[in-house]
Amino acid sequence: MILLFFMVLAVTVITASIALMILTSSSTAQFVSGNQAKAIAEAGIENALIRLLRDPDYSGENGLTIGNGSVDITVTGSTSKIIQASGKLDNQIKKIEVGAELTNNVLSVTYWKEII
Repeated sequence: MILLFFMVLAVTVITASIALMILTSSSTAQFVSGNQAKAIAEAGIENALIRLLRDPDYSGENGLTIGNGSVDITVTGSTSKIIQASGKLDNQIKKIEVGAELTNNVLSVTYWKEII
């Protein structure tokens, strides 16, 4: 009877450990995917900044492929530009917004933030 009790206890502990490992692995994969989506959005912002320097009338683009993900970029404003990039990877979406001033072909970034 004692042996049976310890076997049930061991099976319960092992099952709980495996469930915890699976949950942790899934959470880690989502965290990594979210960080990669943020990096894709930031790459889209950097692309937009370069494009704005070359063409002040640049208004953005959709579906730009970066690595395994994609980014949608929108640019609004005339001299005060607001650049928004939405990076997508798997089921993760991260958004970055940047404010910039474009005067006399000089582009100055005024703020850079993640939109939640």
